[in-house]
Amino acid sequence: MADGNREGAAGRDTVFPLLDLLPLVEAAGAVILDWCGGAVPHIRRKADDSPVTEADDASQAVLAEGLARLRPDLPVLSEEGRIPPHAERAGWPRFLLVDPLDGTRGFLNGEGDFAVCVALVERGRPTAGILHFPALGVTWYGGRGYGAWRVEHGPAPEPVRAARTFPRRATVMQGRVRRTPRLDAYLAAHPDIRSAAFPGRSGAPAPAPVPMPPDPAAQDRLRAGLFPHRRMQAGGPLKFCLVAEGVAHVFPCMHPTWEWDTAPGQALLEGAGGVVTLLDGTPLAYNKPDLRNGFILAVGPSGGAGGPDGARDAPA
Repeated sequence: MADGNREGAAGRDTVFPLLDLLPLVEAAGAVILDWCGGAVPHIRRKADDSPVTEADDASQAVLAEGLARLRPDLPVLSEEGRIPPHAERAGWPRFLLVDPLDGTRGFLNGEGDFAVCVALVERGRPTAGILHFPALGVTWYGGRGYGAWRVEHGPAPEPVRAARTFPRRATVMQGRVRRTPRLDAYLAAHPDIRSAAFPGRSGAPAPAPVPMPPDPAAQDRLRAGLFPHRRMQAGGPLKFCLVAEGVAHVFPCMHPTWEWDTAPGQALLEGAGGVVTLLDGTPLAYNKPDLRNGFILAVGPSGGAGGPDGARDAPA
């Protein structure tokens, strides 16, 4: 992969700092695949009612051993590991943020877009991230100043870049659900895709909330009347990757997330030229006392509208 780990940045080549962790992340993905198509893993519930399986635990064990060996100087904050109190981790200038199996619900449903995710967080910001999808055989990795790449089934990495402009019918990411009342209301509150993707830009007032009709048929009529756009469904962190590739243009995440859910995808998308913020446009903070995030926006184009429908940018 040596040929794919460099990209001109600020007039010089920079080396992706987590490149040597790719085999470890793939090994964690391989132990998850051991549970696919076989015995149903035991499930337990965490305090927030999210599921944890033996596959999560197996991936966590591989990552914990490997990171202790490969990065003994860096603290590790993992969803399935010990979560130190903020007083202990507040002094960490750099650490690794890990989700051993992002998309556990989809994994249990037999969907393939679950991932093993690792991010490097420096001074409260994710600077590099890896998202490996073992069932798909695809890995994305990248970070601000490093670029972004996709590796599929072993060939050399290919650089990816987010779309530079919104096409006439932008693609909006959503989860694998049929009805999306929060997302529909959010889009209905904006006159076009740019104002939805960049709320409050140029001092514009915040959009007024749109109450959703309780009748599902009326919700469908509201969705049909929104400004022209396409919807694309994906589970887990794959939505970040599709925006980073320019396949989609904006991902409004209308449910709370945790820092390990967003850091790897944010690093990748920023490496591809995009941006991830809270829904009101403010930056995400990391290593907070409370590790939960609010609603977020992941956006590929930096601004502008128009351009050929579905156009994608050439790599830098």
